[in-house]
Amino acid sequence: MDKERKIVSFLTKKYNQYDYEHKENLNAINENFLFYFTWRAERAYRCAFVAHTIKGMLNTINEGKVENYLVYLTNIRDNIINRLTTRNVVESSSCMLTNLCSLWETNARQDLLKIFNECLEIYLEN
Repeated sequence: MDKERKIVSFLTKKYNQYDYEHKENLNAINENFLFYFTWRAERAYRCAFVAHTIKGMLNTINEGKVENYLVYLTNIRDNIINRLTTRNVVESSSCMLTNLCSLWETNARQDLLKIFNECLEIYLEN
């Protein structure tokens, strides 16, 4: 049970970190859209994607739907690896913004992969 608490604590910390950074970037963009949009939009989008994913995981955990953390985290990690290795890095759309966001999502999935690997390290440590 201690490992599960550590994982929830770690995920909560990561969620708060990414959510805060997302909001900070949005605030900067809102303050001076013309200047900050080009500098902060990518990070705002990536942080929102990561925070949203972690929040969904925490909701699933808090609802008691996770019986085995190792299986749950491994499945999510494997799904991300599968997505990163079998799909295009950038979608092929006539909308350039869609293509750009798909690239940012690929980068966000790489961030998530690091987070889930850290969770698995917490679970597997003695």
